[in-house]
Amino acid sequence: MKNRLLRCAIALNLLLTGCVYKTDLYQGNIVSNESVDQLQPGMSREQVLALLGSPLIVDSFHTNRWDYYSYSKVGKTRKESTSHIIIIFEEDRLKTIKRSLQKQAIDS
Repeated sequence: MKNRLLRCAIALNLLLTGCVYKTDLYQGNIVSNESVDQLQPGMSREQVLALLGSPLIVDSFHTNRWDYYSYSKVGKTRKESTSHIIIIFEEDRLKTIKRSLQKQAIDS
C-alpha cells in the first residue's frame, strides 16, 4: 500500500512540474527598433527623450552620454535577450547612436 502511494505521489509530482507557468521578465528600458530608427543626428535632448523615454543611466561625469539597457527572458524556452543603446550628445544635440544587441537561449 505504501509503495503504491509513493508511486502515485511521484507520478503526480512529475506531471505537475511540467505545468509550471513562467512569466516573461522585462527589465530596464524596453526601446523598440522603430523608435531608435527614428533618431536623427541633430535632434534635441527633448526629442530623444520623447522617442526613447528616460535613460536608465545618466552619468554625472559624462553629461553628454545617455545609456539605455534592457534585459528580457521570454517564453517557455526562456530565451534571453539583452540590448545596450548609447546616445552621445554634442552641444545638446544628438551626435552618435551606438547599439549592441545580444540574444542567446539558456537552459533553466
